[in-house]
Amino acid sequence: MKQTSLFLLFFPLLLWSCKDEEQCPAKDYVEATFQLTGEWAEDYPQFEEFMDYIGIEVLHADGTPYAYGLFDDIDSPKIKLYPNEQYIIRAMLVPDGREKIPVSLNGCLGITDIFWLNKINSEGKRQCSNVEENFIYDNEVHFWQLECPLYTYPYKIYAGHIPLYTPSSEHIITLDMKRMFSTILLSYDEEAIAEVDAIFYYLNHFEENEIFYINRKEEQKIDCSLIWETKNNWLPDNCFLNDELRISMTNKPYDIVYSLKLERGKIQKIDVEL
Repeated sequence: MKQTSLFLLFFPLLLWSCKDEEQCPAKDYVEATFQLTGEWAEDYPQFEEFMDYIGIEVLHADGTPYAYGLFDDIDSPKIKLYPNEQYIIRAMLVPDGREKIPVSLNGCLGITDIFWLNKINSEGKRQCSNVEENFIYDNEVHFWQLECPLYTYPYKIYAGHIPLYTPSSEHIITLDMKRMFSTILLSYDEEAIAEVDAIFYYLNHFEENEIFYINRKEEQKIDCSLIWETKNNWLPDNCFLNDELRISMTNKPYDIVYSLKLERGKIQKIDVEL
């Protein structure tokens, strides 16, 4: 009798904060998979292997965290949802992330702080999110920057947001993945950079201490993810970022500075004058 009473006492907690698929009672859930559409599908209509990183978080309608996960296979994540509840769903995706993003940063065994969590570890640092096959169900933890990014990163990032989702009989959640980046295209005169060994690029909104380095070339393309100021207007279509690009070259005693308006999904071309 005592064991039965204890089970009834803790059963709601198991439903609320189970940490993996096996702990979540499937009979009480609708299991759904994800389908990616939108601008990401337009830019990557075909691929032999999914090489992207995608972070997905699911919250209750009141904003309380429900589940999160970082994946490198879009076929892997299956989320279990209550059929009579509504959810907020957010996602960010980095194309070819497996090749572009380091798996270790500052001794962290996670990806990079694009997908760091809101949880602080014993050393006072944000906790990493490791690549998983299943969602982690937790009523406190979620991704730190999926709602409102604080920094820009030198990657193409696509973002999807469902402000209120109700589980349906189709069991497929469609994420409209929008471009969350702008592109800078820099052109140099071949003779002018003939004696330059390397070129460094700095943007004010790059994450602190971020140094973006590219070897000398006549043409450079820099992808910059965008940020927005308010949580109430998630990734507006006219999203832009005013920033300052500083170019530093070896063998040159001065820096070159350009004021930029980085607009979502657009390319800004600059003929660099030395």
